[in-house]
Amino acid sequence: MRSRTGALSLQKVPEKMVIISSGVIGLETGSVWVRLGSRVVVVEFLNSVKGAGIDVYLSTFHVLALDMYQILITQFQNR
Repeated sequence: MRSRTGALSLQKVPEKMVIISSGVIGLETGSVWVRLGSRVVVVEFLNSVKGAGIDVYLSTFHVLALDMYQILITQFQNR
C-alpha cells in the first residue's frame, strides 16, 4: 500500500496496480502507470468517476478509454 506520492516514487514499473478512488489524483496516477506499461485497475465506491472538474458523461468515456488503451498496448507488446 502506498500514498499518491509513494506510488510515483516506485523504482520499477509494477506489473499490476490497484488504485482506490477515481478522483482526479487517482486517475492521473493510474494513467501515468498505464503509459509506462502497468495493468491498472481503479476501484471506486460510487457508481461513476467523480471529482472536481470531472464531467460525469466524460468520466465514463475516460474509464473506457483507459481500458481500450491497455488492450491496444497489450496486443502491440504481444506481437
